[in-house]
Amino acid sequence: SANPDIIRWQIRCMKAAGLDSVAVMIHPDNGKGIEFIQEAPEDMIRTILDIAAEEKFPVFFMDEVAFRKGSVSQHPEIMAQRIIRFLKKYASSPGFYRVDGKPVYYFQTYGWSVKPEELEAMFRKVETAAGPVHWMIFGAVNRFGKIPQLAWMVDGASHHRRSKETRAWQLNEQAPAHIFSAGHKLGKKITDMQYPKFDGTSQPWRQTGVAQYGLGGRTLETTILNSLRSNPDFIMLSSWNDWEEGANFEPGTSTAVPAIRTSTAASSPICAAGNSFRRRSRRRRRSTRPSGRNSATATAPGRWSRKSNAPTTAAVRLR
Repeated sequence: SANPDIIRWQIRCMKAAGLDSVAVMIHPDNGKGIEFIQEAPEDMIRTILDIAAEEKFPVFFMDEVAFRKGSVSQHPEIMAQRIIRFLKKYASSPGFYRVDGKPVYYFQTYGWSVKPEELEAMFRKVETAAGPVHWMIFGAVNRFGKIPQLAWMVDGASHHRRSKETRAWQLNEQAPAHIFSAGHKLGKKITDMQYPKFDGTSQPWRQTGVAQYGLGGRTLETTILNSLRSNPDFIMLSSWNDWEEGANFEPGTSTAVPAIRTSTAASSPICAAGNSFRRRSRRRRRSTRPSGRNSATATAPGRWSRKSNAPTTAAVRLR
């Protein structure tokens, strides 16, 4: 929503749920590919950043270049120009999320035939013109993990870990242990994408059937705890505003807010919608006490924290 009151409410929900940040999806225009459609007629990006600064909840952005198939916006040269312009225009805002002093820039590579060497060259060009950037992608570590500038990666998705046909658990599908180990060997901070559910029946042109039922929060609980055993560096929750897919945490009139139940911690509702990430800073001792915060607490194999989502993508740091 472009409504400032709704944006503020979503941010406050995420803060209450313990999120560190949220990645807001923005879409390159299909014309020249240099600007984002959220910049006009009203500058929604500026509105979000201003509110994020007021609420002391910095946000970052996900360039949805992967969904601009065939558009000039996917050309690495054009994308470099777009990122340079974007960072010069917005990155100085106190509402822009930074890691180690560098603005975070995030995009997806799945469905986009870009080459690793093209991204590496693009990163160099951007940093020459706009300064250091904390680069983050949703993409395959075996394909892009050797790019030196790349800091954080999201690889693998939880909705593949239960059979669409039989509904049997297949937790070794896109196995987190293998993915995280590969990322760590290459010096990357890495995690996978966690979905609360995924229903594609309303979009037969895109995908058919229900890829993953939510099971009242049990699906998310199972896949997150499974991933935590393999030592992710942060947690990424995927919850789009495509409400018909059911992949949302944000409460609504026709959607119950799921509660993550764990074997050792009290459950609480998750609120907000988006892709969420949380970075680990130190291990936490296993505890059976509820956190007292407005979010679910998981105390699985020796570590963890909490999460939830926002306007489009969110972030959760492991404490």
